[in-house]
Amino acid sequence: MSFQVLVLCTGNICRSPAGELLLQHGLGDSVTVRSAGTHALVGNPIEPQMAALLPADIDTDGFAARQLGVRMLRDADLILPMTRSHREVALQEYPAALKRAFTFVEFARLLRLPELTATAASPAEFLAEAVPMAAALRAGVRGTDPRADDVSDPYRRGDEAFRTAYADIHRATRAIADAAGVSRPA
Repeated sequence: MSFQVLVLCTGNICRSPAGELLLQHGLGDSVTVRSAGTHALVGNPIEPQMAALLPADIDTDGFAARQLGVRMLRDADLILPMTRSHREVALQEYPAALKRAFTFVEFARLLRLPELTATAASPAEFLAEAVPMAAALRAGVRGTDPRADDVSDPYRRGDEAFRTAYADIHRATRAIADAAGVSRPA
């Protein structure tokens, strides 16, 4: 079984490439992870400040920013925008994605809920089970400030902003990989 994840941010040079590369590294080959930008700096590499934070065994050399397109949204089994506003852009482009689009942090948070009972042999099978469960649970989850589900944009904001964004992405990636039963470090 193959499972496709699409990670979104604005320029596709800071947050979404980090999410793509960390998730792919953390989930393994049964899942294909790609990223795109709502206003991508097409062809640009990952920002050096973000690349420097990634583990040494993650290769960033082949990365090039891509512009979000409807086909990407249609083909993705799970869409993980970095913010609620990126999610809104995705849903304006392709409303049918509603039940498989969560912010990156929101999806990780929902996977921690005891009501989400997906179990499967591979990360791809786990995610295929977990996405509809998370969509059903999302409406009933109260008490969380929606802004807490956004990963702030570090672009042109200095090293501390990059470290903060990276930490949020890394933490969410670990939660997703842990929920999927993957023990490899992300």
